[in-house]
Amino acid sequence: MARFFGFRSAALGLFLCITLFFSLPAASADTIARFDTSLGSFDVQLYDTATPITVQNFLAYVTSGRYQDSFIHRSVTDFIVQGGGFTYDHPYVEAVPAFDPIVNEFDPSRSNVRGTIAMAKTSDPDSATSQFFFNLSDNSASLDNPSNSGGFTVFGEVLGDGMDVVDAIAAVDTFVFASPFSEMPLRNYTQDDYDNFVPITDDNVVFVNVSVPEPTTLGLLTVGGLAMVRRRRKK
Repeated sequence: MARFFGFRSAALGLFLCITLFFSLPAASADTIARFDTSLGSFDVQLYDTATPITVQNFLAYVTSGRYQDSFIHRSVTDFIVQGGGFTYDHPYVEAVPAFDPIVNEFDPSRSNVRGTIAMAKTSDPDSATSQFFFNLSDNSASLDNPSNSGGFTVFGEVLGDGMDVVDAIAAVDTFVFASPFSEMPLRNYTQDDYDNFVPITDDNVVFVNVSVPEPTTLGLLTVGGLAMVRRRRKK
């Protein structure tokens, strides 16, 4: 049974103590994006050099705040969890305002394996806008196939133990609402709530806010002990 919920479109002789502060140069490393979700936070390394158009597009959504209060609207067991398409402000769901679609940067050398992030799109290879998904397993057989929408562009990977958070999201029960929310994960929600038309709230939606933290400033403390200069006395 499909149902709708609210949608609105829309330093000699001295004690030297030198502290050097420096930041990692932005050009020397790919961007790290921080995903803060209802179930924890994790970092994603973006492939700035390999997929510049896709990363620039993604960061445009981040810096413009369009992913603020967005949520995971699709979760498919052992396949993907998907977000970036909608925001939630009880009781309304609003579509993330989209920039123009981008050209597909699919490259089979960057495969849709577990722990990667890729762009979602329609059957048109060059139709990706705001929506992204995380691969829960090795989906290369289907998503790296050029005959499937030209292949899906992988533009980053989850770092460290970040997939623990993604897996926790994937473990949330899903419910069937009207398309495109036919595989929507909801926390603290039961089949009884669904059957009795209990509205969803902020406690149910798996929120996702994306940001790009400032480059970490590293402090290097160099301590030189008392510098003693001794001269030999002439005999």
